[in-house]
Amino acid sequence: APNLYDYKDHATYIAHGALIENIVQLAEAKGYATQVILFPNTDAPHHISKIIFEKSETSNPSLADAVGVRHTDRRAYQDISIEVDKIERIQTVMSQHKVDFSFVQDKQKLLKIIDQLTVGDEMILLNKSLHDFFYDNVRWNDKQYIRSRDGMHIRSIAERIMEITALRVLKSWILIKIFRHFGLPYITYAMRRSIYRHSGGLGYFVIKSESKESYVETGRALEAFWLAASREGLSVQPLSSILFLYQVIRAKQPGLSSYEIKLIKEHSEKIYNLLEVKDGIITFCVRIGYPIHPYDLPRARKELVISTSN
Repeated sequence: APNLYDYKDHATYIAHGALIENIVQLAEAKGYATQVILFPNTDAPHHISKIIFEKSETSNPSLADAVGVRHTDRRAYQDISIEVDKIERIQTVMSQHKVDFSFVQDKQKLLKIIDQLTVGDEMILLNKSLHDFFYDNVRWNDKQYIRSRDGMHIRSIAERIMEITALRVLKSWILIKIFRHFGLPYITYAMRRSIYRHSGGLGYFVIKSESKESYVETGRALEAFWLAASREGLSVQPLSSILFLYQVIRAKQPGLSSYEIKLIKEHSEKIYNLLEVKDGIITFCVRIGYPIHPYDLPRARKELVISTSN
């Protein structure tokens, strides 16, 4: 089945953009100037980028130190505002990129937007393709996480045994269909919504044209934001699945039921209205805040960083 989150390879381009940004940051920290050329070969559409390195007299370690600690944290954050000077430093980093970036910190507006974005998680209970994709990417222990070197570690999603157990049970599509009649699966995702509401702010990225270059640039800007936030001691979580699905229904692509289409359209349009985006495409949203507890995947993360650096 096609990946509904990756319409026209948009999510893939964003991922490649993030990789490119990491390469640029690490190279500049080692004293190499970089020139990034996107889609340099028209005869090879999957050739995303060409990067030229040139030895420089100076090094720029600005965000490189954060590459090893940048992570996704899907847990509750502290309900406190982020200091103005930290936001300003992040905004300074974002001003160097080609994608419009904005930040929401007003609490009432923030909660309304997060409630709409969280509907994307609930789609996992409605659509088998989305459900299977989610569970294909869950890593249930350190061993799986180290072996695959990708996906979502369960401890970045849930900490309490009850919630982890519920997620394991909901892995069965047959059980979801049974429990759905009693509303039980939705209790789990109501819990997720309550967790996401504990946030310090929300960042979002907007592009003017739906080109593949714009999505790669979104990935670069997103990664720069993520590194800058990590450097400030902040946690970050992508919260964009419903926006990717909105692109699918706007293009009238198959794979979603009429009810799912109605749900995605309704909540996505509310997001656009709340963020006052009338001219452009919201490519990505991220919640951000101070972690309640330090994020720690002690064995898995340490071994991954070591194996990657070698």
